[in-house]
Amino acid sequence: MMGTEITVKSGNLLRGLVIATGVVVFVLLFFADKTSLNNKKTAEITVPQARVVDASASIPPLAPDEKFDAWVLALKDAQGSQQKALLDSVIQHLQQRNRPDHAAAYAARLAQTDSSFNNLALAGSLHLQASQLDYVLQDTALSRNFATQAIAWLVRATALEPRNEDALLNLGMAYIASGRPENSMRGIMSIRQVTEINPSNPEAQFRLGLFSVQTQQWAKAAERFENVLKLEPDNAVAMYQLAYVRVQMGQPQGTKAMLEKVLTLTSDAKLRQAASELLNVVP
Repeated sequence: MMGTEITVKSGNLLRGLVIATGVVVFVLLFFADKTSLNNKKTAEITVPQARVVDASASIPPLAPDEKFDAWVLALKDAQGSQQKALLDSVIQHLQQRNRPDHAAAYAARLAQTDSSFNNLALAGSLHLQASQLDYVLQDTALSRNFATQAIAWLVRATALEPRNEDALLNLGMAYIASGRPENSMRGIMSIRQVTEINPSNPEAQFRLGLFSVQTQQWAKAAERFENVLKLEPDNAVAMYQLAYVRVQMGQPQGTKAMLEKVLTLTSDAKLRQAASELLNVVP
C-alpha cells in the first residue's frame, strides 16, 4: 500500500522513502529516460554482503513481553525446523508490534538459515522499513546502514526471481534510501523496470511520480499520477499529488473538485491539512 507522502506548498515536499533530491536526481531521471534497462555497460556497484547487523545500541529496546521473551530464550538452543519456527513467530510478533527495526535482525538470521526467495525478500523489506522509521531517519548512519543491508538481501532475492515486482520495487527504494549518489540511478532504473514488466503497477508509477515532483518535471509527474488514478480511482494521495502538480503547471482546472474529493476520501490528518491549504490557494 502506498504511504501518504504529501507535497506541502511550504516546501516540506516529501518524507519517508523518497531520499534522492535536487539536481542529482534531476540528472539521473533525465538520463534514465534515455537509458535502456538492458544496457550492459551500466557501471557495476559492489554490493555489501548481507549479514545480521548488531545495531542494538542505537535501537530503542522492546517493552517486556513474556511470550516474546520466552521465544527469544528458546532460540539460543534451537536448531533446524524448531529454530525456523521460532524465528517465524518472533518476526511476525515484531511486525504486529510495528517494530521492523528489531524484526530485521531476526529476518536476517532466518534468511541465513534458509536462503529462499521469501526469506531473502522479507529480510530486505524489513531492513528497508526500518531505515524509514522516524527515529532512524534522525541518525543518518543508522538509516544508511539499514538501507545498505536491505540492498544486499534484495539483490540476492531478485537474483532468484528477477521479475518479482515487489522485490524490484523495494530494491529500487533501498538503493535510493542508502543516500549514495552512485546508487540513485540503480534505484530509479529498478523502479522503472517494474513499470516495464507491469505498466499497471500503481506503486511503481506513484514512486516515479514523486521523483518527478522533486525535480519539478511537472508534465512527467502528472502523467504518472494520472496513470495511478486510472488504476486506483479513489487513491486520495495520488489525487492530491496530481492536483498539486497541475497547480504548479498553471493548469488548475478541475483541481478544486479533486481536492474536495480528497477530503471526502481520507481521514489522514496530514493529507487533509495539505489538501485544505492547497484548496485555499487554487484560483
